[in-house]
Amino acid sequence: NRPIAGPTHDKELPIGEHPIQLYSLGTPNGVKVTVMLEELLAL
Repeated sequence: NRPIAGPTHDKELPIGEHPIQLYSLGTPNGVKVTVMLEELLAL
């Protein structure tokens, strides 16, 4: 592990046109959130 906590660099995140923006990796929990948001959108 690195001896520091927090971000290692500053980067501007893109701003989308939707009210909820999800920044996630392809981890199992990231996939679960993506599926949940898609299912909520279908309601």
